[in-house]
Amino acid sequence: MLDRRRRDELDGVLNLGRLADKMVFALGRALRSEELRPDDVLACERARQLFELMTREDVIVLDSTHDRMLNDESYLDALHVVELRAQGELEDVAQRYVELLDKLATVGVSDDERADLAAMRELFIELGEATISHANDLSRPRQEPSWPQTRHAISHF
Repeated sequence: MLDRRRRDELDGVLNLGRLADKMVFALGRALRSEELRPDDVLACERARQLFELMTREDVIVLDSTHDRMLNDESYLDALHVVELRAQGELEDVAQRYVELLDKLATVGVSDDERADLAAMRELFIELGEATISHANDLSRPRQEPSWPQTRHAISHF
């Protein structure tokens, strides 16, 4: 049985994984020039909010009771994946994705921006894989050490 903190962390990770999954499909439709579905638009808005958080240099603490998609741990998971792909340009990449998602929701993206859209889709694929791995770790019961517990030396006197 999971304790409350691990259960809350698992909820955030699973919700982030669902967002990643929805974004992979939404961005795939956008790359194929298909019309976005209403749930695609909602997923894009959530992703835009996530990237907007990353454009700030402040330390961000999330209130998980207000926002069930993200908690501190799932935000840090997303931040880590974006940081690895951004290669030191985190705020710039996050800002570019905010602008791209805004355009996608309103006027659509140009042919020149499709490469960035494809890169964002790859990022969400990677994020989905990372959340699956993290969820797997969280859902496993804590393992006891494989060696027998040592007894205190004084118990033999």
